Amino acid sequence: MMREALSRRFSRKHASKNQVAENAAQFAARQNWPLPDLLVVDGGKGQLGVAVEVLRAAKIKIPVIGLAKREEEIFVPGKSKAILLPKSNYVLQLLQRLRDEAHRFAITFHRNLRAKQTRASRLDAIPGIGPKTKKLLLKKFGTIAEIKKATPEEIAKITGSKIADNLREKL
Repeated sequence: MMREALSRRFSRKHASKNQVAENAAQFAARQNWPLPDLLVVDGGKGQLGVAVEVLRAAKIKIPVIGLAKREEEIFVPGKSKAILLPKSNYVLQLLQRLRDEAHRFAITFHRNLRAKQTRASRLDAIPGIGPKTKKLLLKKFGTIAEIKKATPEEIAKITGSKIADNLREKL
């Protein structure tokens, strides 16, 4: 997953570091992303090695470090021993906050994605059935199976006859 994410990120056309930053929406629309000044990888030697490989393959030269969670070790390419900073060190605390924010962002994204998939229904793919109609149908019939059993007249009371015919055809 690390290889996939970094490959996608660094396969984009990059802006030069000296380029004046435009607003974020224009930047994203062009997919012309600036290179970071430092790449911090969440993980130890293994994840750091993957990041170094991806950067090398993309011919990108930026500093990269790995932050391993268990002992809060900082790994640097080419060094076999980790850097251990005191827990009170401001640099270590900043790196921990960056990592924790990245975790929070990813967890929130995946929770929202799962919630959206949970709420998804076969009704969503039927033209003419919006959120309100979907809610009314499910309130009246309970399930898709019960909607299938319903007569066209019962469904038409909620959706109208044209959408009711389309609904029965699609289900």
